[in-house]
Amino acid sequence: MDDDKDLVDVLTFVFQRAGFATIPAHDREVALQRLGSVDIVLMDVDLGRDSGFDLLVQMRRRSDVPVIVLSGRRDEEDVVRGLDLGADDYITKPFNHREVIARVRAKLRKVKATAVEQHLSIVKIGPLTLEESAHAVFKDGEPVALSLTELRLLHYLMLRAGSVVPSEALVRQVWHYEDAGLHDVLRLAVHRLRRKLKDDPTNPQLLETVPGLGIKLRTPLVALPPPSFLPDQGAGLAGTCTCVDPRQAMRESEMRRTAM
Repeated sequence: MDDDKDLVDVLTFVFQRAGFATIPAHDREVALQRLGSVDIVLMDVDLGRDSGFDLLVQMRRRSDVPVIVLSGRRDEEDVVRGLDLGADDYITKPFNHREVIARVRAKLRKVKATAVEQHLSIVKIGPLTLEESAHAVFKDGEPVALSLTELRLLHYLMLRAGSVVPSEALVRQVWHYEDAGLHDVLRLAVHRLRRKLKDDPTNPQLLETVPGLGIKLRTPLVALPPPSFLPDQGAGLAGTCTCVDPRQAMRESEMRRTAM
């Protein structure tokens, strides 16, 4: 986003050659309209009659898309102001195109990594929801009070739901020990976890102990409805649609008339 069309054209060419799809904009209205269609914004704060700082404020009110300022304003106050108003980076002109591309790629990598972390921080399996960042666990929407160790154990099992997790792996990942003698500690932790999750140990629906192997967090079974297109036994073919070739029907009709 820049009112200098020649610079926009150059940046468009450079970024497209580097494998990026670009959406050029020369004024505030176009930039705000296309804000939801981009992964990152490059903009100047000198926009002729408009203030790029005001535009930056409006962008931040509408979106958290990363913004990198490319500006000829080199004063420290301008740089600090741009960053304080929400810019993720501030590059002064003249700049090297390769450096700008490298900074864009670095920022996009961070955004992607953050998105993955946020996705993994909330895990839902059946009636269970675990919010790692908040250290909170819910069953059917109701909070369950767990110790930090119990939360780590449940989180590790939820990320591997449906698979048997070896006891050795649980001891190593949750308690950070290699000592096989800690299997008794694991059994006690699973017992407490079942009790807090109200999972009947005689008929567990969540935490299943597989003797000699480890622990499995069961995933819910989804009951599939019976196919509605299959006729019931004895119903004949009343629900079947038959496609008839009209030319074939006419030939058969002619043959019947000839035979008569």
